[in-house]
Amino acid sequence: MYCTGLIAAAGMGVRLGGGTPKGLRELAGRALVAHAVERMLQVAAVRALVVAAPPDHEADVRHALADIDTGGASLDVIVGGAERADSVKLMMAAAPPQTTHVLIHDAARCCTPPSQIMRVVEALAAGHE
Repeated sequence: MYCTGLIAAAGMGVRLGGGTPKGLRELAGRALVAHAVERMLQVAAVRALVVAAPPDHEADVRHALADIDTGGASLDVIVGGAERADSVKLMMAAAPPQTTHVLIHDAARCCTPPSQIMRVVEALAAGHE
């Protein structure tokens, strides 16, 4: 099983106001997208991550993720699309070719416990879609 985590962080967070994209908002001094990536990386089956950044904020997302130890997993940041579905399509296209399973996650849900992510991986390994 080669799982690739797709982290949707391309939303501009317009409804939140403030002018900062949602994934770059901070919680406990770190961007939401960094929290989401770190939790996904705590699951050993996740071998690669692709993060969709808002247009014009790819460098900001890369900066927010710069100090994360990936433990050997690949981490790629791409520019997301206009809608979440567009970003998912772009992230799927950027996933490593050896990917057998994908885990799609939203950076705004950054406090999802790794144990929950692991339960999804276990269900996939058992043959569930």
